[in-house]
Amino acid sequence: MSEKQINNDAGQPNAIYGFKTNLRQKKYEVELRIDKVEKFNLNDYSIIPIRLIYGLLMFVAIVLGSFFFLASDVKRAMYLGVPLIITDIGLVIIIVLYIFIYPSFGSLLGISVKLFHHLINSRQVRKGKKARSKATGFAPTRKDGLVRYADGHVGRYFYLDGKTSKTAYPYEVLQQEITASRYHNNRNRGTTETIITSSQKQNTERQSESLRALHETNDNDAVKDYISLNKRYVDEKIQGERTTFVQYLLMISPDEQTLNDSIDTLFASTAEGLYYNVKAFDKKETDQLLTEIKGLK
Repeated sequence: MSEKQINNDAGQPNAIYGFKTNLRQKKYEVELRIDKVEKFNLNDYSIIPIRLIYGLLMFVAIVLGSFFFLASDVKRAMYLGVPLIITDIGLVIIIVLYIFIYPSFGSLLGISVKLFHHLINSRQVRKGKKARSKATGFAPTRKDGLVRYADGHVGRYFYLDGKTSKTAYPYEVLQQEITASRYHNNRNRGTTETIITSSQKQNTERQSESLRALHETNDNDAVKDYISLNKRYVDEKIQGERTTFVQYLLMISPDEQTLNDSIDTLFASTAEGLYYNVKAFDKKETDQLLTEIKGLK
């Protein structure tokens, strides 16, 4: 591994850190990164040499074809010049979408076509002109809180009492990362896990006003400094922030046996320190959450 460090002031991982390459690919089929396009905020995109060659050939063909088409007749250029130029610009945009590749999803042109197809298909489904690709929705929740989906899958919700703390020592964070890594290595891949968080924007105007009043009515300089420190922390770190109120975990499996095995693994890892506490929903709590989540009412 190279010892050269990547300058990342924000401390965030890169969105694209690699991509798979077929060993049987030819040199002109391998995706290449172009550093010069980063100034145009295109640092997540790559190109394939063969696509670049085809794109340049198409661009030259469009420009030369339009030029000779208009230059051969003055009246044709007067009446068709502007529409033809607009058409050429549209074709050039399509060529650019064809050339640039997003390593995880393919070319921009392919993504655009898939999005357009999805919008049409979604509209047809909503209007009832086309059947859904698979069954959706819920069956009535079981008495023990088990969620039953229309396609046969089952799921269960849990309350999560998180383990991460901003004041944790590096050793504690390392131990938690080891526990989390062990859990994800051992858990059943047939179970999908989704973490749902509920948060609310904080308003500390009353708290800040109370601290200001305490500061004005106190004569002890040390106490006043402490109150000022608290007020500055509230104004800079809490005001307007969205803190997590409650955190849920949804586990979905193709059958109940797989789900129970995954739940056993979750509780075993919780005992090792993955979370402070994990509590399963009962039927009433499950139905309440499903009615509160947007789109599931």
